[in-house]
Amino acid sequence: MLTAVAPTDPVGATAFSVPVAVPPLGRPAQLRLLAPVGSASTLVAQEIDTTPSTLTTLLLSKPAAGWRLTVRSRATGKVVDTRDGGATRGEVKVGWFGTDAKGAFLTNGSYDWTLSVTPADGVGAPVTASGTVALFGAAPARHDYIGGGDSVGDLLTLSSSGTLGFRQGSGKGTFSVNLGTSSGWTTTNKVVPFGDLSGDRCNDVLVRLTSGALRA
Repeated sequence: MLTAVAPTDPVGATAFSVPVAVPPLGRPAQLRLLAPVGSASTLVAQEIDTTPSTLTTLLLSKPAAGWRLTVRSRATGKVVDTRDGGATRGEVKVGWFGTDAKGAFLTNGSYDWTLSVTPADGVGAPVTASGTVALFGAAPARHDYIGGGDSVGDLLTLSSSGTLGFRQGSGKGTFSVNLGTSSGWTTTNKVVPFGDLSGDRCNDVLVRLTSGALRA
């Protein structure tokens, strides 16, 4: 730290000093974070042609040449998406759509991410940040019908009285009471839980009627 001293004025006023931050000689300033990393714990998937939900925000000490976001599935450990950004200075705000590299929605669930930011002047190592986010509103996990996209399988039931309903799974082998029930179903119908048939990001149900007709 150097001190700049202001000159005394002609009438003899007292001089004052102003501290000036100067990097140590021979040691260029490294890229660093100026504040704690702000990260989302949950994220809602968005279409590619819209604005992505903000995943993380970094405040940098100097300009960056670019950044790379790498996302891994917590369930499989595999990289499911990467995103690159260009030069920036000050704040880096990175969004994520909740899709894979081809733009297809990933399955709802937990994902680990790592962000690497490269200094524009090439001095020092990249700054990195990481975290875990719970993805919602993307592709439903198999057998997940209720619970807000918690990626836990639920149980489809058809009672002897013709009531169709779902029992929410806990992920620990237990299920809740029937939820979202509807009555008037023929008990001889074959009801099978299925995946998303219409592309609306909700799982569907196949029903084979006693007449042999198949409905979704």
